[in-house]
Amino acid sequence: MLQSEVSMADAPWRILLVIKAEAGSSVLVDKLKASSRPIHLKQVDNDLALSEALTGSSWDVIIGGNVDSNFGLMDALKAIQERGLDIPLLVFCDELKEDNVSKVMMAGAKDCITKEGVARLLPVIEREIQEAQNRKRHRQLEEQCRHAEKMEVLGRLAGGVAHDFNNLLTTILGNVTFLMAGSQENPHWKEDLEEIKKAAQRAASLTGQLLAFTRRQVFQPKILDLNFEIQNVEKILRRTIGEDINIQIDLAPGLYFVYVDSGHIQQVLMNLAVNAKDAMPKGGTLRIQTKNIDFKQGASLHNFEIPKGEYVLMTISDTGIGMEEELRAHVFEPFFMSQDRKIETGLGLATVYGIVKQNGGFINCESSLGRGTSFHIYFPRGNFQLEEGKKDKPQVASKAAAKTVLLLDDEKSVRQLTARMLKMAGYSVFEAASVSEARKILELEKTPVQLLLSDVVLPDQNGIDFAKTLCSLYPDLKVVFMSGYLDREFGDFKIDENVAFLQKPFSQEDLLKKISQALEP
Repeated sequence: MLQSEVSMADAPWRILLVIKAEAGSSVLVDKLKASSRPIHLKQVDNDLALSEALTGSSWDVIIGGNVDSNFGLMDALKAIQERGLDIPLLVFCDELKEDNVSKVMMAGAKDCITKEGVARLLPVIEREIQEAQNRKRHRQLEEQCRHAEKMEVLGRLAGGVAHDFNNLLTTILGNVTFLMAGSQENPHWKEDLEEIKKAAQRAASLTGQLLAFTRRQVFQPKILDLNFEIQNVEKILRRTIGEDINIQIDLAPGLYFVYVDSGHIQQVLMNLAVNAKDAMPKGGTLRIQTKNIDFKQGASLHNFEIPKGEYVLMTISDTGIGMEEELRAHVFEPFFMSQDRKIETGLGLATVYGIVKQNGGFINCESSLGRGTSFHIYFPRGNFQLEEGKKDKPQVASKAAAKTVLLLDDEKSVRQLTARMLKMAGYSVFEAASVSEARKILELEKTPVQLLLSDVVLPDQNGIDFAKTLCSLYPDLKVVFMSGYLDREFGDFKIDENVAFLQKPFSQEDLLKKISQALEP
């Protein structure tokens, strides 16, 4: 049983009687009150009282009166169906008549109880409550499946767009950089080129958010203290959201370590802080809390379940305007628009969702109009010792002229631009548009290759598998992968001193720095 569910042995039954007092309900009421089970009982005897009871409260079971009475079972059935409620309905009658039994069962009643058979009442109620809970659990699982399928489709679409777009941006940014270097004599050109560069960089930032949402970012998790990460970003948060918003930090001592990407934590905090700022146009309070939590039997939160285990809970809450239920249910979907087209989401919260899931966590949103919003993020406890800080290696200038790079990219404009950047820095470059071309170059050329610079997504074979083959033949070969997005992880490769990753779009400075680091002795 999930921790968030109340045991059926302890939870009071909430029972609504839709029956007039003169219809013999005293036997029914006496039987319910005689039960050792805690019961919250309410009786209504007219349409208005029935409507108010269904609107203001939730019920486990509804018991209606005789079928032929002027108020009772059929009125309850009609009210339940109009509201789309899944509440078991039982009929209580003096005696069973075949025509009446058929009528009420076809209309939607679950069972019929007579005065003589009133001993069946409590077992039948327990059975129907259990079946209703099973139906609810089944609907939640179906909703989880639909949500997962929808997010996967959106992820694939966004990832494909990001891949092609980042290739274009690599070409744009690279050529703009070259043009700017030659525009010193014409300041107007330089200003125009600077605007193009800024626009391309904003576009690159947008695709970066798409990649975070699709969980196709390369990330480097490590064991860290979430309290320390929050304290590190606190000053930036205060500058970002302004003086009219008060920030309260409540960090639990003795917090478990977690195994996540430090940069991703900062990105999550910044996005949620900006979201909170937008929700508090007249100022308010942003609160960040952490605590350890142990789900001994798992937990159920809205439309997903958390497995049992130890977690660190990070809660970011605001005192803003809050959200309607329609928006809250779709808050992590990119560019969702409400039915009245008044409210829509962007990419910020979708990015947060993708980052949390990529780091093995769970995220839940609680909100209501006028009562603010809280985001609860659960990261599994890291089962490792805190890593000691690694000393940075001293920067050693590599002799570029003595190094040969095998450049592999099927996008012609990106390949030519990258080769130009490398050659300008003094590297020797062999260019290939496919794995088959790269193999021919290696067979024909006598010059040894020190580094493979390869796109991940290629037409004939992915760059990861090709790199594995080359590294088995040339153990000293260094590898740098580059891509607009990743369709899968790096497999047996580990992103470390020998294997690096360069996210498209990249600048000449980024490229040369990554290559130089990879070739360091």
